[in-house]
Amino acid sequence: MKIFECSNSEIKEQKLLIEALKIDINKKKIISFVGGGGKTSLIYELGRELSELGKKVIITTTTHIFMPKSNVVITGKKDDIIKLLYSENMITVGMLCDEKDIKVKHDQFKNKKTIKEIQEGRLKKISGLPKEIAISLIELADFVLVEADGSKRLPLKIPDEHEPVILEGSNLVVGVCGIDAIGKSIK
Repeated sequence: MKIFECSNSEIKEQKLLIEALKIDINKKKIISFVGGGGKTSLIYELGRELSELGKKVIITTTTHIFMPKSNVVITGKKDDIIKLLYSENMITVGMLCDEKDIKVKHDQFKNKKTIKEIQEGRLKKISGLPKEIAISLIELADFVLVEADGSKRLPLKIPDEHEPVILEGSNLVVGVCGIDAIGKSIK
């Protein structure tokens, strides 16, 4: 992943997202990510950076995200979250979605492998925890990274009236726009 920071009309490449986002790693933070495509990749990259520094990181959503392959708690129980966080620096928490409520349009995915995995039921989605539990996650970890907006894998997102769903207590909100939106018209 290439990371660029724009400050005072000057663009410079950064090695770490922590540097580009000016995150103080010594203060607990809830960071919500909103906007277009790339949020999940950005969240997991930042989570990796923080966990490599020995920080405890919980990744969650207030909407829906694809379930990761490992280190995930879908019970919604604090005890299960604490148990996994004890042995892992970075975990994902949420609730298993009712598949009938998730509608995926084939033209929204460029990757045929992803479409096939969805059709075969191998890619599941998770939804957010109840609000009270989600807000209390910062008590358990150094950082809570939240995907707070769905964009259906589109590069640009214009929120509806009820969006984005930013978790109460967020100290930082990061807006994301996919670079593949540049030069294209908005429909």
